[in-house]
Amino acid sequence: MFRERTILVVDDEPDILELASAHLKEAGYRSLSAANADIAFIILNQPAIAFDLLITDIIMPGTLDGVSLVVEAPPSAQPSGHLYDRVRRHRRGSIS
Repeated sequence: MFRERTILVVDDEPDILELASAHLKEAGYRSLSAANADIAFIILNQPAIAFDLLITDIIMPGTLDGVSLVVEAPPSAQPSGHLYDRVRRHRRGSIS
């Protein structure tokens, strides 16, 4: 059974958010959007939604930035691989 791929786009600039979401929808993806990382964190914690990809801005207003969003995301939404390990080490001050 085919499941539509779901992508969460996070950006505090409305034009970028709208453009990215529109292009993803045109390409056949289910695109959800959030205007900041705090809203995205709430969306990512919805158990009924399975995300295939998170596209996020890094510098945004609010209590979370894009890096914090990735680090604090629930286990089901966390990326795997080298980049995620590097982000976690950076947040702990292990790398520059």
